[in-house]
Amino acid sequence: MIPDIYKNIGGKIKGHFTNKKVHENLFIKQTKKGHGNSFEDGVPDEYTLLSDMKTTKALKICCCEATLINEGDLNGDGLDEISVVQAPLNGCTYTFSTFTNVNGTWKKLFEPFLLSNGC
Repeated sequence: MIPDIYKNIGGKIKGHFTNKKVHENLFIKQTKKGHGNSFEDGVPDEYTLLSDMKTTKALKICCCEATLINEGDLNGDGLDEISVVQAPLNGCTYTFSTFTNVNGTWKKLFEPFLLSNGC
């Protein structure tokens, strides 16, 4: 059995992101296949945060695979916020970004910060 704490982390999460009464599913989808090394005239993959609610706009999260975290209500508005931990394009540093949803559009709640994996 998976502990409850891990049910809010992964490639697909559930929460109250846009409506206090309705659960919404968020997930990451690769929306463009890249090729070559992006530092040498290649094109990186593109990933997007999507929702099963048609009223929630998609959020492009750039090049690399990501993990979603349902953070709960961080700003006191009654809705859950999310963090996106994104793999590096080429290197050893992950990006950690936290978003809130305002009227169906994702906004940064805090400035992103970097996490080194020590390579």
